Amino acid sequence: FSEPDPEDRVINEYVSQLAEHRNQLWEHGLIVQRPPLDLKIHKVKPGDWILIKVWKEETLKPNWEGPYLVLLTTETAVRTAERGWTHASRIKGPVTRPHWKVISTPGDTKITLKR
Repeated sequence: FSEPDPEDRVINEYVSQLAEHRNQLWEHGLIVQRPPLDLKIHKVKPGDWILIKVWKEETLKPNWEGPYLVLLTTETAVRTAERGWTHASRIKGPVTRPHWKVISTPGDTKITLKR
């Protein structure tokens, strides 16, 4: 079993619609099982981009890695293809996806990338 390609729009759209349908069923009382929490501790939804906090041994300071595409969410965690399940206390987001521009002049052999 391999992880889905995060850029696959069909899967992202399907998961988003499935999560929205589940929330509507729960709001109307059609789902008996309740989630562990009545409130979410984050505002991230599938399809958003997030940063994940990691700790480096040398400095013992938090660093942020990413951005990563969110595939699934629960009330307390998010799932990405690259990092798996991550608790909401270790995420920052949603953030905008970085856009890169190629800056070069015609005939120049050097390519410059700018964020």
